[in-house]
Amino acid sequence: MNDLRGMEKRKELWRRAAWALLVLAPWIQLAVISLVTGKNAFAAYPTWSDELDYWRNLYNWSHVGLPGGYNGIVEKQAPIGTLSVHGLTPLLLYGGFVKLFGLSLHSIVIFNALWISLAAFTFCWLVKPRLLVSLALATLMMTFVPSVLYCFTSMTESFNYALLLFSLAFLLRCHKSGSRWALAFGWITAVIACLYRITFFMLFIPLIWESCGRRFSKKMIGFGFLALALICGIYVVSVQVTAPYPAGFLYNWIRASDPATFFRMFFSHAKAKLYDYFIRPTGSPMEDALRWLYMPVTGLCLLGSFLRFRWKGRLSLSLGLDWMMLFGFLMLFVPFSVVVMIYETNDWADFRTLAPFLWGVTAAFIIVGRRLIPAVVLAGSVATLIVLLALPPVGAFNDEYRFAREPYSDELAEVCKSLVYDPAAGDPWINTIRTDINTLQVLTEVPPGMGLMYGWFTPESTGKSRWILTDHLKIVVEGYEPVNTLHSAKVYRHVAE
Repeated sequence: MNDLRGMEKRKELWRRAAWALLVLAPWIQLAVISLVTGKNAFAAYPTWSDELDYWRNLYNWSHVGLPGGYNGIVEKQAPIGTLSVHGLTPLLLYGGFVKLFGLSLHSIVIFNALWISLAAFTFCWLVKPRLLVSLALATLMMTFVPSVLYCFTSMTESFNYALLLFSLAFLLRCHKSGSRWALAFGWITAVIACLYRITFFMLFIPLIWESCGRRFSKKMIGFGFLALALICGIYVVSVQVTAPYPAGFLYNWIRASDPATFFRMFFSHAKAKLYDYFIRPTGSPMEDALRWLYMPVTGLCLLGSFLRFRWKGRLSLSLGLDWMMLFGFLMLFVPFSVVVMIYETNDWADFRTLAPFLWGVTAAFIIVGRRLIPAVVLAGSVATLIVLLALPPVGAFNDEYRFAREPYSDELAEVCKSLVYDPAAGDPWINTIRTDINTLQVLTEVPPGMGLMYGWFTPESTGKSRWILTDHLKIVVEGYEPVNTLHSAKVYRHVAE
């Protein structure tokens, strides 16, 4: 009897150790990257334009709250408020952490890892996964190449995995125990996910199924309409508080001059994106690798939805509907369709949007004990990771100023002192700067609260902002006077004050 109790205690100890590994997975991932590269992944700097915009929004938030000046591109502001093209995202994901812990240049990397740990802890607490499930999820987290490529950046990509873990935790708790509070938190998680990225509307599908008692009924239709109303409402709210992105297809598509143009644009865009995805070379082995993994897994889920695979000494097939496989197919195919029809497939856009769905579907199969999809994805992830290690640095690993601060410009610092934030201004344009310099130094030197309008200078996109910050003017601007003009940086102010 004592031996049996001792064995149970050891099993429970190993299970809890696996839970700890899952909770610590994002920190282990960062530590391994630091050891392999010889660079401190915990202290990586924001470099890309999206990262800089996230960080600047949080910088404003930490000092003055919501910015007093408009943020965006080519002087196109949000219909409501002054937020940038990323809208509520940085404040929704990291605003609370900033208020609790403050903000440094490396904070978003740490916040992302913290989110994953909190989600993993919640998952282990609510679901109490088996040893092998925890080990498989931790392995998937640490070896999944999209996670490896973005975990030390200030992008929001790592948050996707936290979001999916939260969603799985609440959904499984509800499924196992019928917990209404877990179901409610699942719906809240899906709402937050859509506020962050509308393609996560797919998270409502399992919630609808669980809410109606896992059977087709009028109740299911009612919850379906509720989810649809929430998705539409969230999209409308997001559009109202987010600055437009004029270069995007969606922005121009919904502004088509007539129905004929609307449909021509749609089909032309879809055709071009399908060509880009399946035929045009990406020039990036990592993008190619995800596509080679994503589409076969999608096809495998579709095939498995109607053909049952069995292994009893030899492979056998039988006809039959497999709801889990069908769900996996929908979770992969619908986001892919949205990306192709409405969004982009170039510049890593599909890589960033679709990778979380592949990870989430794989995690769901791991949790329910289905081996085929996890085996394919884990094998593909490990193979891709080996290729990544063999290649010259790619993505963020290849950024010149990812692990070292960009050179400091005394002239830029000097001219930025001429920029003055007016907290009493009634018009946000008074606190808005038109600029084509997008560097980390600009974001730290410009007074907090001032908005930044980026983009190439043209007569149509210049003139509303009170201030101009540039290395040199590319066009003739009317109504501005020089305030401080040095060789590599210049500030101008609108004379109509």
